[in-house]
Amino acid sequence: MSFAKQFVNKSSVITPASFTASAALSKEEADRFIDYVVDQSFLKNNARIERMNAPTKTIAKVGIGRKILKPAKSATDPGNTVSIVTDQLGLETKEIIAIAEISDDSLEDNIEGDAFVDHLMRMIASQAANELDFMCMYGKRIPNPNEATDILQLVNGWFTVAREQGHVLNARDTGLFGDANGYIDPPKLSRVVKALPNKYRGNKGNLRILVADDIYQDYNDYLGARAVSTADPYLLGVGRLTYSNIPLSAVSLLPVDRPVEVVGGVATTLANAQAAGTDKIQVADASDIEAGQTLALGLGTGYEEVVTVASVSGTTITLQSDLYYPHDAGASVKQITPNGSDLLLTDYRNLIFGIQRDIKWETERHARRRSTSFVMTLRVDTQVENPDALVLLEGLTSK
Repeated sequence: MSFAKQFVNKSSVITPASFTASAALSKEEADRFIDYVVDQSFLKNNARIERMNAPTKTIAKVGIGRKILKPAKSATDPGNTVSIVTDQLGLETKEIIAIAEISDDSLEDNIEGDAFVDHLMRMIASQAANELDFMCMYGKRIPNPNEATDILQLVNGWFTVAREQGHVLNARDTGLFGDANGYIDPPKLSRVVKALPNKYRGNKGNLRILVADDIYQDYNDYLGARAVSTADPYLLGVGRLTYSNIPLSAVSLLPVDRPVEVVGGVATTLANAQAAGTDKIQVADASDIEAGQTLALGLGTGYEEVVTVASVSGTTITLQSDLYYPHDAGASVKQITPNGSDLLLTDYRNLIFGIQRDIKWETERHARRRSTSFVMTLRVDTQVENPDALVLLEGLTSK
């Protein structure tokens, strides 16, 4: 029985008893839910959405050589003039779960029929969109997904792939930009555009500069402070901000507190494995560690975690809060400042988000609490078609 068919009787009030078995969304319902997620995230118009009917999907990639024209000579075969390189890209979805607990009063008194289905789907989609946005950006796959405690550990996000395989610039590089303030300005954006190989700049309408909302506002303020002509498009309010005809897209969940390693700061390792939930770590060398410092454990890995030092006793460090992740012995411990942000330039079609239409619903009754949990499971994956077409500017900071 389809999910919708359980709710066709609009004249009766939906109660927890209405959900007697698990149900799968129909293709149309799944597409509607996916639309809800996409519409409430930055994915819309900034990424390529692949709706999947199975856990895996192969995407064909075709690259055309830069030179296809040759002189034509009489009675001479010029050979192939187009060099085509074929490759394939795979999406392999990972299962994630969402749980919404609804009180009996809400079920019995407020919402009826299909309106309840739509309300519930929108509510879950809104929260799911936030978490999927962050996963798409900063996911870092760990070797054994069965050990994952966070959806970030299931996939390699686009910013992660850019940092590992793309063209990376540091906004605080004094040799490149002349200062280490990390503020956004045209010289930095110019360097970013120039770092993207020419062959990917052909259609700037498809390019996107993804920035944090605060960084977008800083650039907006920069433009507003200029002495410009009254015909300037900025003053006329024509469209969103652009640089070199490339749209800037403000991503509300793109953080401005990313860890930035302190040059010459603490650099040590964990002396032994640390379990999640503890507020103490043992390090190999604590000579430069002081109370109040901010440290990053496992920087750049799937277990990256930022902590603040409460006190130091020998090589034992007490933290201001418990560890979220477990950490292996030998994991890096580095001093950081939590004030960084990243900018990504690429063709939006290069960023792929795969979501499987096989979306299932189940219920769990909590009689003592007079509530029912609606449990949704879905499967997702992320990919980058061409890492060479990614430019990452890291180390930006908001004013």
